[in-house]
Amino acid sequence: MNKRIIVEEDAIDKLPNIIKEFSKVLIVTTESLYKLFNIWMENITKLDNVEVHYLKEYSVKEASIISNHLIINYFDCLVSIGGGTVNDTCKLAAKYSEKTFVSVPTIVSNDGVCSNTAVLKFEGNHTDGLPAKAPDIIMIDTNIIKSSPIKYLKAGLCDIVSNYTALYDWQLAIEKDKETRNDVARIISSNALYNILNLSEPINSQSNWHIKLICESLVLSGIAMEIKGNTRPCSGSEHLFNHAINMFHPEIKVLHGLLVGLGALTTSIWQSQDYELLLNYFRKNKIDIRPSVLGISEDIFADAWLNASSTRPTRYTILNEKKPSREELIKIYNKIEKERF
Repeated sequence: MNKRIIVEEDAIDKLPNIIKEFSKVLIVTTESLYKLFNIWMENITKLDNVEVHYLKEYSVKEASIISNHLIINYFDCLVSIGGGTVNDTCKLAAKYSEKTFVSVPTIVSNDGVCSNTAVLKFEGNHTDGLPAKAPDIIMIDTNIIKSSPIKYLKAGLCDIVSNYTALYDWQLAIEKDKETRNDVARIISSNALYNILNLSEPINSQSNWHIKLICESLVLSGIAMEIKGNTRPCSGSEHLFNHAINMFHPEIKVLHGLLVGLGALTTSIWQSQDYELLLNYFRKNKIDIRPSVLGISEDIFADAWLNASSTRPTRYTILNEKKPSREELIKIYNKIEKERF
């Protein structure tokens, strides 16, 4: 694995020099982002070897269109500039086309920023994850991240913290001979988690050092998954809850990170892990993940957990051993509802 990872102020200013390393470059972004970064984008697109493609939808079909365009027109580099939907579409296009992939995230709301998995729409409008290509070069401009809405940063923090319960589930699966171990991936995922969890002060969204720490922890999580070859280092029962919400209750529109944060807080109870540790972390950083705040009712909460394992039957987690009843789930719902965030 040989990646270039640039996380710093004004990192985006280095992109023209990277583009000049290639003969023909396709930049994929959205029209709204092009307008937002108009002056900078116009300077980039003036380069002779650059073409811009506006993303129409985040789907497998769109990734295939981009991939075909890359191959037929002899591009040797793909650059994504945008959030998760742009990044995931380009990750799949880069895998299909086998081109060098440069990612320039404009928000950091989850650990997909550097993973080798893409979550995209299929025919029939259902969404699912599939193997993709992780970025060869990732450039995160901390000034751009600082200017993004705080909700994305909070979601990113939650996704990192969910490694807490994911790592437990992975170890449980190893003990039951349902999963293989990879100590390098485990250590990297754990370091990403405790870089954040052990921070004594609340996250300051305007601190370059804090932003850099969050971004690098999200990148580490992605690298852990790439090394393992699947999402095990960062995805357990808390992510199955997220999948169940997305699959059975698509009307709930909540950022992935916030859902897995709620999932991790809940799962920590069944794992007999430190519920208060997670709760106090969310409190300290003013991340309110009460179900009602996320638009999740008692019935939806209980239904999602009761169906969580069915979203990925081969993934062994605490839910294979602790099978909560609807009554128990409603009690947990009300317990979290009464917490002060």
